[in-house]
Amino acid sequence: MSTKKEPKELAKQFYTVMYRMRRFEEEVFEFYKRGLMPGLAHLYLGEEAVAAGACVALREGDYIGSTGHGHLVARGADLDRMMAEILGKKTGYSKGKGGSMHIMAMDKGILGANGIVGGEIPIATGAAYSAKLRGTEQVTLAFFGDSASNEGTFHESINMPPGTCLSSISSRTISSAFRWISAG
Repeated sequence: MSTKKEPKELAKQFYTVMYRMRRFEEEVFEFYKRGLMPGLAHLYLGEEAVAAGACVALREGDYIGSTGHGHLVARGADLDRMMAEILGKKTGYSKGKGGSMHIMAMDKGILGANGIVGGEIPIATGAAYSAKLRGTEQVTLAFFGDSASNEGTFHESINMPPGTCLSSISSRTISSAFRWISAG
């Protein structure tokens, strides 16, 4: 997605992504309130700017370890397939089996949302390490909340053996975002 753009054009792209995320999440919440979807609605309301800023900078082929469906919207996943997944329909990304919390879209580099606190971090680390071993310049982002930084998987992942050369850049906002750069 990332190319050199004029500030006005980039601002419009950020706004468009954030607006799509907000509207999608509001629709999910309506389905949830009316009891039309299985499971819980883990919404990304109020956090749209985090995913929009990070995902607009990614290229096609980069990866995301996610905590919910807001990141998929920011990455440009098909909204009809996403909603079908959340509603448990066979036309969803995982044939309706992933639901709201475990939605994935490999065509968009989404490694899957994870309901386990910090569960996406080692998955994203593995994807970044795979890219490094394959010699690609793919980037992997792992989105997670503040509580995940207290989990063992967080510490294990950022303390990979020095020979792996996976860089991490942290950004502490409302929802933390970690970026593993797999290019050596």
